[in-house]
Amino acid sequence: MNHEKTDKPRQNLHRMIRWVVLGLVTVLMAVVGYLHQHPLFGITPPGVDALCPFGGLEALWSVLFTGAMLQRVAASAFILLVASIGITILFRRAFCGQLCPLGALQGGAAGIGKKLFHKKFKLPVAVDKPLRWLKYVVLAVIVGLTWIAGTLVVRPYDPWVAFMHLSSDELWTGFWVGALILIGSLVASLFYDRFFCKYLCPMGAMYGLVSKLGLYRVRREASACIDCGKCDKVCPVDLPVSKGRDVTSAECLACGLCVNICPAKGALEIAGPKNTKISPLFLTVATVVVFAAVIVLTAIPGWFELSKKSLAEEAHEGVMTEEVAEAAPLASTFDPDLIKGRNTFAEVADLTGIPRAEFISKFGITEADLDKPIKDAAEALGTFGTGDLRNFIAEKLGIEGYESTEDIVTNKE
Repeated sequence: MNHEKTDKPRQNLHRMIRWVVLGLVTVLMAVVGYLHQHPLFGITPPGVDALCPFGGLEALWSVLFTGAMLQRVAASAFILLVASIGITILFRRAFCGQLCPLGALQGGAAGIGKKLFHKKFKLPVAVDKPLRWLKYVVLAVIVGLTWIAGTLVVRPYDPWVAFMHLSSDELWTGFWVGALILIGSLVASLFYDRFFCKYLCPMGAMYGLVSKLGLYRVRREASACIDCGKCDKVCPVDLPVSKGRDVTSAECLACGLCVNICPAKGALEIAGPKNTKISPLFLTVATVVVFAAVIVLTAIPGWFELSKKSLAEEAHEGVMTEEVAEAAPLASTFDPDLIKGRNTFAEVADLTGIPRAEFISKFGITEADLDKPIKDAAEALGTFGTGDLRNFIAEKLGIEGYESTEDIVTNKE
């Protein structure tokens, strides 16, 4: 039988573009995380909770049944959740295989591991198969506890949150468990590609369930296949691509690596309804375009915030006329919950009219600390948290019945 060879230069181009996209997204998120912790030129991007579609899933119960948004979760998390689910219905787990920074980091670690050890390791089937179910347990536990507690319970243990706090003093105080999981996943990926994706990722579990509805999937044409096994070897989640017709497993990341490595023309393709076919390059470009379009189109009316408002802007928003908004303090309208760790004592003092000296006396900070992020002073001293500051503000402004339960360290006078 005559087997035509695939276009190798085109395959290499596809692989290169995919890795460029993954690399750019990872670097972009690292920069966003840094700027959120250390704003430059007045630019403060959204925090990690606004840039993770899983946050939208975690807050879904609260929004649907109470109408209230979980603290920290922004509308952008829901927008990203809807966009990623839409992509999953079209192309299966393309978010995981084409955009996810944590997946990119694990893939990079796996590449280093192959260079070091010149082989690909696999866990025994008896261990691997049961472990694959673990991420579904993690998904159920996290979502269940979050819906019950009404707060993002997984936050201190989330490697994605840890990644976005690499430049923060909080990394080894508030997110050390997540940091260890991140490091452990990368080390494990040196030996077992996409270790976190395969066994622990709750978002991957959710996409895996939705991917069963996916319209496009990898399809193998047996008559064109030369049984070289290259597709099996390159699969980051160790699927037996060469053994069946359609790859229907929820584990498939829609990375396109198997299609790109196949040396026989027509043996592996990405096929959809009515046998329509798309290339791995189209899959990558379409995924990027859809996500970019969703962000741009929702950012125009202000639903997707590309930068965080200042504390003053948030305090005045929707409750003050322009003339009144120019006047401070806001003792009668100020909401202590608006105070975040990235804000400064000076901002809070100016908005509330509370003398700066009272903050110095109450929290043991210095004059220099007044202009630093609250969380930095809190981490350095370890005697108070952002919640303590909120309670102090509520007391000074005479807001009855208010009590913050977040980041409480001490309420001592």
